[in-house]
Amino acid sequence: MKIYKVELDVNNYQQFVVESDEPEIYKKKLKFIDCKPKSGNWNPPTIRVFNPMLEKGDFYRLAVGTFAMNIKAMDLLRTECELAGEVLPIKCGKEQFYAINILECVNCLDHLNCKFDIDEEFTDENGNPVIDDIEVYAFLEGMLPEASIFKIPEDICGIYTYTGHKNPEDEFKNIVDSNNLKGLKFKLIYSTS
Repeated sequence: MKIYKVELDVNNYQQFVVESDEPEIYKKKLKFIDCKPKSGNWNPPTIRVFNPMLEKGDFYRLAVGTFAMNIKAMDLLRTECELAGEVLPIKCGKEQFYAINILECVNCLDHLNCKFDIDEEFTDENGNPVIDDIEVYAFLEGMLPEASIFKIPEDICGIYTYTGHKNPEDEFKNIVDSNNLKGLKFKLIYSTS
């Protein structure tokens, strides 16, 4: 089994930005790092392409903790995305896209075998030091979710995926790779093989 951190390839492919000069509007409209449902009050913001000279991909950076995808990618990944959270429609001009709000936030890190970079200056609401970064990952395989795309509470902004844990045809990364979808990178962070 392998676990990857999902990253957007913003150096090679287009990304979206909210059409607003006010950062507060951006924060309110696209807060995807809390793993809370948005579909009940979803009012898609007006977005545009930030870097139009780059190649169009199938995935677009939208905000911290999420991404958008085109119809082709959604058709292939809908089941995995719906298992992981919400699929929210969003348009760029007249073109239809889908934002993914990942609600699957699982406590699956093996803390005894991870190495954390702790920020001693800041504490959480319980007075515990805040994890600044995870330097070495270790996972409790039995705690991984059914959805092959998920988040962890120690890195709520990060998006993770696995391979080799269930049927390969049903795993997010394998679907992306086998269909040559563009715009994502997968950084290997943990392997049992």
